[in-house]
This record gives sequence, C-alpha cells and structure tokens, in this order.
Amino acid sequence: MLACPLAVLAADPAPPVVTLLEGTAILVRGVTRYALAEGVRLQSGDILETADKALAEMEFADGTALTLGPETRVLAAALPRAGAARGDFYFPQGVAKFGRVKADARLRVTTPFGTVQPATGAAVLRVTGSGLQVFAEGGPVAISGQPRRGAPAETLRLRTGEFSSGKSVQRGGVRPRPTPEFIAALPRLFLDPLPSRLARVKDRPAQPRQMAQQDVGKGVKGNATAVGIVSGNAAAVAAGLGADAENAVGAIGKDARVGGNATAVGIVSGNAAAVAAGLGADAENKVGTIAE
Repeated sequence: MLACPLAVLAADPAPPVVTLLEGTAILVRGVTRYALAEGVRLQSGDILETADKALAEMEFADGTALTLGPETRVLAAALPRAGAARGDFYFPQGVAKFGRVKADARLRVTTPFGTVQPATGAAVLRVTGSGLQVFAEGGPVAISGQPRRGAPAETLRLRTGEFSSGKSVQRGGVRPRPTPEFIAALPRLFLDPLPSRLARVKDRPAQPRQMAQQDVGKGVKGNATAVGIVSGNAAAVAAGLGADAENAVGAIGKDARVGGNATAVGIVSGNAAAVAAGLGADAENKVGTIAE
C-alpha cells in the first residue's frame, strides 16, 4: 500500500532528504518500519529513531540541516514539499542540532517541557528525564513553556551563546554559556559545523528497506513509544519513553486549542506504528499545516 507514496516522493527532490547516516536508524511510516538510508526522502508523519552511537542528518531544500544524535526519537508532524525550511516536530527524547537555519525558516520543535523555535544559525537541544536543555550556538532561539490556566505561556528568547536548562521555561534557568556536562554529553560531530551533503544525494533518491519482523526493534532502545495529543477544550500529551517512562508528560494547558473541535495524533511504535490526525480546516492553531 505504501509503494505508490514512496514512488511519488522519490520523484520529488524538494522534501527533506537524509544526507548522512552513521550507525543504525529506523524510519516508521504508517504501520511499517524501514531501515533508514542516505538519500531517503522524508514526509509528514514520519518517525525517526536512532540507535546507540548512531547519527542521522536530514537537509531541507534551502540547505538547513537537522542532525539527530544517538538514542533519539522524533516525529516529523509536518514537512515542506518545497522552498524554505518549514516544519513541525515532536521530540520526546534525545539530542538534536539545527544548522544553517535561514531567516525565512519556520521551524518548531515541541518537547514534553516546552517548544523550541530556532530563528537563524545553529541551535542544539537535548531532552532527558531531567528536562529540556537548549544552546543557542549560532543565532537567537525562542523557547515557550506550557500555557497555564489563566496565564499565557512564558517565552524566553536566547541570544547567541546562551544556554537554558530545566523542566520549566524560566529566565532563572538561563546561563551565559552551556555547562561542561552538556558539552560532554553531545556527540563529537555536534562540536563542529558539518558541511552540506545535499548535492551528493539530491539526484540519487533512495528507497527505505522494509525491515523483517525479526529485525523490528533491534538497535533502538525501548520496546514501544506512545505519544498522544487530544485537543478540543483540553490538550494533553503523554509519552511513554522506554521501559522507565521517565518522561511521562501531563497536560499542556487545559484550555489549549490545538486544532478544530478535536485533534488526535497517536503514535505507537514497537512491532507496529499508527498515526491518526484530525486537523480541522478552521483550526486556530492547526498542527502540521505547512504552506507548499
């Protein structure tokens, strides 16, 4: 059933493409798991999972890069089909770096602890059970906390070089530079800018290889990941991350409106993955809508 979408995507060079892969990474698309490979074109709804010591990088048509470090999971809720780097991501755990972000990019990363929006340049974010860490490595970054009843979400604007850490977004958690512990936890390749590899693969699209049943789950920690978003008069996000479920997430504002009268996005990955999204056409804050 997925043969046609994959074939159509392969013919369109504009979507983000995997340009670098070291180690093992998995692509979950619909209810099928694939072995990720360089040259694979990505699409909205894809889930990427990297194994221990693995690293994967995607590049947008304008050269903006998103690099995923080891033991990282990300849902690409919405990706562009052309033009500037625009995308909505859900990032429940791991470490990632945005690089070469242009001024006209519109990138948003939702985590269990807040939402990160890099403006230009480079930014690094890390999500663990201890909270969200953000380093504005080469440009300004906005971080928004979870809205509370009767009060708007607090937003921090990090200047280049500043570092934020904690389970909540507050100015008291901002430092003038990242901590040595944060730097030590980063993959070695995050410490220097990576050159673009887009030209090498943009004319050589690759097809992801469907994984055999016995291979499903190998190389990626955690037997299952669950992410649920339900909105109407209320919005909640719950994430079961690995066996310990350290990052179980509660409500994101009881009065939050994510989309239409109700929006549901469900992801369950292990032996199977499923994504369902109901995005109202008149939603005030539609999730996953990116202008083509």
